[in-house]
Amino acid sequence: MTTHEPVPDPEVPAKPRTRTYTAVYKVRILAEYETLDKPGKGALLRREGL
Repeated sequence: MTTHEPVPDPEVPAKPRTRTYTAVYKVRILAEYETLDKPGKGALLRREGL
């Protein structure tokens, strides 16, 4: 009887990279977020992957 070990997908990294954000980026995103309505806020978060 043979066992079938799952082969890892080469396209998927073993450990995801931790994202880092600069203070300038955070301020820019928060300033933009505050000017938007609810649908716009959701769109901004999706666009930025947050």
